[in-house]
Amino acid sequence: MVTKNILFSPEMVRAILDDRKTTARIIIKHIDNNYIYLGSDKQNINVGFARKTTGLPLKIKIPYKPGDTIYVREIWKQYEKRVGTGEQCYVKKFYGYKADEHNHNNPSEFYEGKWKSGVCMPKEAARLFLIVESVNIKRLKDMTEEDYYNEGIVKMTKDGTIYKYCPGEEWWETYHSEHKSQYKGTSWQNMPRTPEEAFKILWNSKIKKADIDEYGWDANPYVWVINFKMTNKEL
Repeated sequence: MVTKNILFSPEMVRAILDDRKTTARIIIKHIDNNYIYLGSDKQNINVGFARKTTGLPLKIKIPYKPGDTIYVREIWKQYEKRVGTGEQCYVKKFYGYKADEHNHNNPSEFYEGKWKSGVCMPKEAARLFLIVESVNIKRLKDMTEEDYYNEGIVKMTKDGTIYKYCPGEEWWETYHSEHKSQYKGTSWQNMPRTPEEAFKILWNSKIKKADIDEYGWDANPYVWVINFKMTNKEL
């Protein structure tokens, strides 16, 4: 029975559906530069750290393990629609997902009701199930160019010569509009020119301002690196 879940933003859900995102990085909280990674205890599925000043060990349980099937929580809503005709007509409940907002064939129907946070999405509303393939611990900045793409970063060009990078064009347009005081020129002109810069912006956008010094890109925190693949049904 699937009981574990993971929360993704609409843009990251779209990246998963497009088979662009196969990795997620999750902060290991309360483990800062005062700790060093000791490795894992596979028998007890624990991860070990030690405080540099005292050497005292600290055990943290891994959130997912290889082979786990987890369901995705995302921004959602529930709405009703009449289906059938005549005496066979009845009201049926449907689920809508924010990630599909711009691709839906019937916006007037799709926009009914209010969006709800993925935090409170019940399992029965889930449409995406993932199989965990591996779980590792790394520093946030220990990433290759391929890692950025596996996190959902997209490579874009208009002329085949200059390339830009972002988590998704709609995401970037929204972000650029909300932070336009920091930029000059169009959203395309300001779009990141490296996948690292694009992921840095994406990462920091998810961190609360009060936590940016501890968990932001420049802080280079320890993170879980979760590699997964989609499955089309609950296992």
